[in-house]
Amino acid sequence: IKGAAPPGQVLEGFTIACGTGAVAIELAQRMGKRPMPADKILRGFTLPELLVALALLALMLPVFFASYLSVQQNLQNGVYRARAASIAMDFLNRIRTTARDPAARAVYFLPSVSFTSSTAVSSVTVPDFMCHHSVYPCTPAQIAADDMQEIRYYLALALPEADMQLVTCGNDSLCLTISWLEVNVHQCDADTASCFFIKFNI
Repeated sequence: IKGAAPPGQVLEGFTIACGTGAVAIELAQRMGKRPMPADKILRGFTLPELLVALALLALMLPVFFASYLSVQQNLQNGVYRARAASIAMDFLNRIRTTARDPAARAVYFLPSVSFTSSTAVSSVTVPDFMCHHSVYPCTPAQIAADDMQEIRYYLALALPEADMQLVTCGNDSLCLTISWLEVNVHQCDADTASCFFIKFNI
């Protein structure tokens, strides 16, 4: 057809210039569709196609957001679990010897040591580490009190709404449970995501 413009320039619709003259594309095909007149493609999607696309989008969005939130929650719990494990191992290694003393056990084996996210850091005294310095000799009970002060402080900093319990669970065995995010240690079981449990021998 007639037309004068640099080669490749679109003149109108699907008419493409060839320098001298032009080519008009009469049939075109979208990916996955059958060939159709070019003017129909230029008119865009039909109303039924748009409605189907919107319906699919409305069905998929809730699934996508639910999956996204679940992944984010699992990742956050993984971070909290790693923090709890690190604090627990340090605490258990520290008390392995001291916990043999009856006076120290009375300090360690509290029903629970609970904190809330709003008051945890402000209500727990910063540990002074006096009993872990050779200049300050301490009794086993004083060492236990110092240990409890430290774990309260570090759990309050590391975990939201932390809860901890240390109990005997067999001959010469101790069990430490740490929970977070509104989960009480007494609610923890193997399927509870917001809990960390460890058993060790002394």
